[in-house]
Amino acid sequence: MSSSTLLDGIKRLGFLKGMQIYRAIKRKSPAVKFPELQHPVILRPGSTDYKVLKQVYMRGEYDIEFPFRPRYIIDGGANIGLFAILFANRAQDAAIVSIEPESDNFRQLKANTAVYPNVTAIQAGLWNKQCHLQVIKEGLEDWSFQVQETDDCSSSFPAISINDIMTMYQWPHIDIVKLDVEGAEEKIFASNFEWLAKTRVLIIELHDKLLPGSSNTFRAAMQQYDFTESRLGENLIFRNNLFN
Repeated sequence: MSSSTLLDGIKRLGFLKGMQIYRAIKRKSPAVKFPELQHPVILRPGSTDYKVLKQVYMRGEYDIEFPFRPRYIIDGGANIGLFAILFANRAQDAAIVSIEPESDNFRQLKANTAVYPNVTAIQAGLWNKQCHLQVIKEGLEDWSFQVQETDDCSSSFPAISINDIMTMYQWPHIDIVKLDVEGAEEKIFASNFEWLAKTRVLIIELHDKLLPGSSNTFRAAMQQYDFTESRLGENLIFRNNLFN
């Protein structure tokens, strides 16, 4: 683990707590407690969970200021739930829907969010329409699985759109949509993206290096709406100018 991780942790958490958590991560502790969380984060030894943990809780890649208190949050590409539990603690009255397609990651997501009643975990893939999807695993780590459409229902899971989620839970709008979907943004923004008009903030990591051209539909969709763009780490942050 790099010295930059330690420095990031000290800067964000203070010297003593930063050192303590750095050592816990370095020795691959199966549970790590952060001061801002009510409960420890449960991790899988030998997995990439620790890499994601460093991004979210040591580097603070979701330390974004919001001029409102979030009530409706979608966590797309939830992995093991680190974004969801961060915001379950920051906005305890918010309803958070976490979407994760891959089975092992989903089990870990359920384990991490079970203690947070405001988080709903759904095993599905975010898409622009209803269909069946399957995970592509070849050559990819457990934080970078991709999905594709399939006609084989026996080895698939459902696709769900953001419009579907809004309808399912009867949300009037969405305060935060976070997307880290390993190139699936190409399909999510190909059509059926009317939810953007009702979204306050979109946080997205693009994956053109993994899937060249996958951000093209996203950029085309965003041009139809009035958002202000900024960046924090690997994430692009879009704030809807039509919301006060």
